[in-house]
Amino acid sequence: KLVSDLSNNLFTGAIPDRIGELRSLQELLLNNNKLCGNIPTSIVCLQSLTSLYLNSNCLTGTIPSQFGDLKRLTALNLQDNLGIQVNKVWLQKSLPKCRIKL
Repeated sequence: KLVSDLSNNLFTGAIPDRIGELRSLQELLLNNNKLCGNIPTSIVCLQSLTSLYLNSNCLTGTIPSQFGDLKRLTALNLQDNLGIQVNKVWLQKSLPKCRIKL
């Protein structure tokens, strides 16, 4: 299992667009940092992703509509950010196997 656990590091700034180049990544844990800005659209290139934890940061903006393409995603946590906008009904329909925390 390919996991990138970068949680609890006090990272600041935006999540780099190049994150989408890590195509084999299965778990991405960026929780409990000070990341800000939008969730990059390139994250939807991570088609092997099963877990995505972005909670407890300073993220804002709208979840990319392509998030529905992450069919292997079973855990998504976006809690405790500044203002991520999401249509929860759409997200739950798009990712029916995913445990979503907003």
